[in-house]
Amino acid sequence: MAKNIKKIAIIGGGASGLTAAIKAAEQGFNVTILEKADRTGKKILKTGNGRCNLSNINVSKSFYNHPDFVTDVLEKIPCEKLLSFYKSIGLLTTKDAEGRIYPYSDSATSVLDVLRLRCMSLGVKEQVNTEVKDIKKQKDNTFLLDTNAAPFTADKVIVSVGGGSNLLKELGHNVINFEPILCPLKTDISKIKALSGLRSKCKVT
Repeated sequence: MAKNIKKIAIIGGGASGLTAAIKAAEQGFNVTILEKADRTGKKILKTGNGRCNLSNINVSKSFYNHPDFVTDVLEKIPCEKLLSFYKSIGLLTTKDAEGRIYPYSDSATSVLDVLRLRCMSLGVKEQVNTEVKDIKKQKDNTFLLDTNAAPFTADKVIVSVGGGSNLLKELGHNVINFEPILCPLKTDISKIKALSGLRSKCKVT
């Protein structure tokens, strides 16, 4: 355990927050996840049409608009290492013809279950319905989190939220402007209901 660091707050209880909680708790830290939804991991259940596409064995920096942004992460955590982590917490996986990795059960629920069960076994606490509105560094180098519930203090904070959060701006971090990656299209669905759940490569103009 790092010297004098005992309590870690993780803002966001999605896939990255749950994984961070596991890795921190395995090193002996007192970990609490602060999640604004009514339970952790809800978005995991929606990924891959409910099947949860974990990764792809062919993942490469060349697939990204800004390769330099992901190079370090992909080199440190290649697909094989990610799969090894999931295997270590009890998840069996399989891949399809295009290299996409799914849980062997073909259900996103299995992914969420193994993450939450591992957190529980390590004593990770979950505080749901808790939205963090601000983070302030205090004179003793701890952090004070202003939430819609009671204030929360921690020795270190891991921010693992999506959706364009600006929580880190006041702490001196540069924040890249966010752009939507996946978004819904509103249209008359009466003629395309039969296409529900199908995946297709296409271009929209």
